[in-house]
Amino acid sequence: MIGRGVLADPAIARKIKGGDGADKAEMRHFHDMLYEAYCEEMSGERTVLYKMKELWFYLASSFTNSRPYAKKIKKAEKCAVYEKIIEELFANEEVI
Repeated sequence: MIGRGVLADPAIARKIKGGDGADKAEMRHFHDMLYEAYCEEMSGERTVLYKMKELWFYLASSFTNSRPYAKKIKKAEKCAVYEKIIEELFANEEVI
């Protein structure tokens, strides 16, 4: 179960020890590292997007007003569209 917690907050181990949760910069770094690794290791946009959509099932609740972005992410069929949505989310919303 802790694996799902890491998906929602990559700093969960630090939180368990009494520290702060991940801030927006840490969330962005976590997302970008994972996205780049999936793009390198997996073939096809569809496979990569499937994995990222699963990530956002857990990660979206960590942001303010994430519902419209989560809906757009779910509908994205191209990596370029997905990347644009992510840019907007990180530019416009804050980590809760």
